[in-house]
Amino acid sequence: MNIRLRVITKADGIDAIPSDLNAFLAIGWFHRSELDRIQQKCKIGVFIDSSPDEKLFDSVRPNLDSFVTQIVDFFVEHGHDKIGFIGGSDRNTDIGKPSMDIREWSFRQSAHYYNRLEEKYIFISSNYTVAEGYRMATEMVSRGDLPTAICVASDTLAVGVLQALNEANIQIPEQISVFSINDISIAQYVSPPLTTFHVNIPIICEAALELLRGRVFSGSPITRAIFINGVPTMRKSCK
Repeated sequence: MNIRLRVITKADGIDAIPSDLNAFLAIGWFHRSELDRIQQKCKIGVFIDSSPDEKLFDSVRPNLDSFVTQIVDFFVEHGHDKIGFIGGSDRNTDIGKPSMDIREWSFRQSAHYYNRLEEKYIFISSNYTVAEGYRMATEMVSRGDLPTAICVASDTLAVGVLQALNEANIQIPEQISVFSINDISIAQYVSPPLTTFHVNIPIICEAALELLRGRVFSGSPITRAIFINGVPTMRKSCK
């Protein structure tokens, strides 16, 4: 696209951002003070996988709200009455404290719609790690009353969930179906192979670059938020 790209990491710091940018792409979480300093250097930017300030910047994100809604729909259509959720928290841009992630919000809305919202089946961590997925699933098993299906917010958490269920001799999917999001490379190799929503990273990046070019050439003050849909990859962790 004839774009000269310079990569600046969080470790480099905001001061490493040059002041002669035409535009920027930003990936990751930023505090309000960092956003203000970035905007002082360059006012045209696209955030990938987050949208910290829709009034100021464009964004491209996977449609996590839709993914979770479709997962709950799938479970209900296949006769599950006891549906659980294992996920993580988001962080508030202005104060940096934990806030409800869109995946948890969407699960609560969808489960409530079907009259299947049970707080005892919802587990939330501050980190999206294999260890936290293992810990939360272990706690779920220790309580004894298990759901028959679990929506997991990310494949990384799901790997830990599968480990904990396998150690407890919980049969997957005969006793519990597990449906996750991301379709990372390892998802097809875990036991059992993980059913998950595929997030198409190249399409997300292509959309971000197109937004960036459009903003540079048009100079329009109107910001845009684009959601990229995904497709479920059905494997053996769901019936």
